[in-house]
Amino acid sequence: MRASVRDGVYGNAVNLVRSGQDSRARYIGSAATVEAEWEASRHVTLTADYTHFLAGSFLRQSGPGHDVDFIATWVTYKF
Repeated sequence: MRASVRDGVYGNAVNLVRSGQDSRARYIGSAATVEAEWEASRHVTLTADYTHFLAGSFLRQSGPGHDVDFIATWVTYKF
């Protein structure tokens, strides 16, 4: 949710990702995540994440705004 309709959306490095000039909508979007984790051994854990991001009215009105799917996997090794 945007706090001000005059502001935009910023990335991790505080860079402007999407200007707020083309939309007065406040709702950016929502995400649902599912995570699976398997402890393969005492030292190794395998993890997988799936996230579906639902683009809100602000993203749809201010340029290309589509739903997006993210998949991530990683292995953790504990000494």
